[in-house]
Amino acid sequence: MSKETWKPVVGYEGYYEVSDMGNVRSVDRYVDYKGGTPRFLKGKVLAKRPHSHDRYSVVLRKDGVSKNYTVHRLVMLTFVGERPEGMEICHNDSNGKNNRLDNLRYDTRTSNQLDRYRTGDKKEDIEMVLEIRRLYKTGNYTQAKLGEMFGMRQGSILRIVNRQRYGWLNDDGTIQESKTEIKYAG
Repeated sequence: MSKETWKPVVGYEGYYEVSDMGNVRSVDRYVDYKGGTPRFLKGKVLAKRPHSHDRYSVVLRKDGVSKNYTVHRLVMLTFVGERPEGMEICHNDSNGKNNRLDNLRYDTRTSNQLDRYRTGDKKEDIEMVLEIRRLYKTGNYTQAKLGEMFGMRQGSILRIVNRQRYGWLNDDGTIQESKTEIKYAG
């Protein structure tokens, strides 16, 4: 079992730290209360709160201002650096609650979708996309009709058949592999 490594959260140095295991803690510090009276606050591991898309978040406070951050964002920002333009934070195992550094990387949206495909998440979506493409190719269905059949907007059907969405998915159900690689800093 490896030792948990802690680093100061960027922008919150002296207030909070994040670990390579996906934990966030406040640090021991003195704060001035009303009237300028200093008070010692003992650091503690913060409770993770459920966030959208099956992720965890924490609330960080500094100078009277509270801000909500997703844990995976804090881990990547602190240990790897700023997110490159056009990239997303990807969870290798598609588990948005597993925020260990060794499970995170910066990569493309397509690679993020591929992760979900590989881990079996969104299987129904994949089957639906393949069926939409198959039916559209027959020439017997308009994009509007397919939208009605699948409960989607015509624009969404257009993006699926033109491969603007799920472009990595071949018509036979196989996938195109991503070659994107971002190296960890440090």
